[in-house]
Amino acid sequence: MDTEQVDQLRASLASAFARADGSDLRRELRDFGWAELLLEEPQVAVSVAAELQGRRLATTAMIDDIAEQAASPPAGAAGQPALHLVCPPLGHIEPASHADRDRGVLVLDGVATIARERPHRFIAPVHDDGGLVLVTGAHPQWPAHGSGLESDSGFCRVTAEVALDECDITSGEPAKELWPVIEAAGRRVLAHELIGICAEMLAMTVEHVTSRQQFGSAIVKFQVVRHKLADVRLWLEVAQLAADAAWEDEGPTSAVMAKLLAGRLAREARVNCQQLLGGMGFTWEHPFHRYLRRALLLEHLLGDAANLRVHLGRQLLNDAELPALATLT
Repeated sequence: MDTEQVDQLRASLASAFARADGSDLRRELRDFGWAELLLEEPQVAVSVAAELQGRRLATTAMIDDIAEQAASPPAGAAGQPALHLVCPPLGHIEPASHADRDRGVLVLDGVATIARERPHRFIAPVHDDGGLVLVTGAHPQWPAHGSGLESDSGFCRVTAEVALDECDITSGEPAKELWPVIEAAGRRVLAHELIGICAEMLAMTVEHVTSRQQFGSAIVKFQVVRHKLADVRLWLEVAQLAADAAWEDEGPTSAVMAKLLAGRLAREARVNCQQLLGGMGFTWEHPFHRYLRRALLLEHLLGDAANLRVHLGRQLLNDAELPALATLT
């Protein structure tokens, strides 16, 4: 797609988000042709839709759609019920779900999107006798509403037990190859959504500082205010570069960098924007707290910045080749 086509797509998707008004966005996206767009232009579909989702604080099962596409055909065969990805608990990279062979059950422990429709399936990375396997199966009972820090996020904590003989298990090299692909796809979605959230944080802060006065001047004229806004803008550009670069090879390392730098942006936006909003940023009436809470949740999904830095460091020690974000001349 060229730039003009992407702009037209963005405007059309924005209209779909506005029509749904947060209530029935899944149906609007289906009518829009989301599945076909995701299949034909995955980068454009995810980057545009995820950033719009972040700006509007919408809730969809986008991360499940991406996981299902990445897992196909092993876990995404046509005609099967919708797939739910069970991510590791917040802040963790390694899965907490495990197979209890003595009792013949799978112990699920993680974070997933809420149960909107039935029937549905799940796919989860699982520790089994010290090795990683991917398990898919019929959806156990879990909440149909959000929970925790951001109950409107569409995510909930999942703890359940499922009989192993009712599940399909992918083990060995296929599992080791497939899970990084699914994980990378999820991180790209989260990176773009965090960028959208932080862009909206910055926009509302700029509006605030340009409309408020102190000592007879708009507070945006003060140098310290401009510096803090510039810091957020800088990290916004860095995160956008990393998110775009993650699509060039669609590999796990570039996806880690995109998610890590989006988390760094979110921290910068949280601190600086809330400070510049002053008392308004701490009130329940101002929308800033909703963006802050959503960012805190997404930052810790599929690994927070601290754990991802350690992960990248270990890759460097193993002589992994890191992708370049941009060419400097």
